[in-house]
Amino acid sequence: MDDDTGADAALLRRLANGDRAALADAFDRFAPTLVRSAWAVAASRQDVEEIVQDTFLTLWQQAATIDPATSALLPWLLVVCRDRARDQARRTERSADGRTQRGDRSRARRTKAVTHDEH
Repeated sequence: MDDDTGADAALLRRLANGDRAALADAFDRFAPTLVRSAWAVAASRQDVEEIVQDTFLTLWQQAATIDPATSALLPWLLVVCRDRARDQARRTERSADGRTQRGDRSRARRTKAVTHDEH
């Protein structure tokens, strides 16, 4: 077992036991890489922060299910981060689409009202 694998296993054990300091340690160790990864997809700093936060929340919630013998922690986190970034991009896109559609309907109502008033 190499140093990273051993460190991952110890960190995962601590996380699985509810050790909040382990979450802080994981954040210190992996956040810079996850932030860079999130920026590849995210549109804003706020999105990046949310993606990284969600990634660590998922780690906290699922630490007991991660087997360090079969899953290195950084690749696992990067997959979760990528998935959260894609989810965020879809939410942002849907939100923008919703605003556009609402704006179109609102303009249509105003146009209809103006047209109706002119007749």
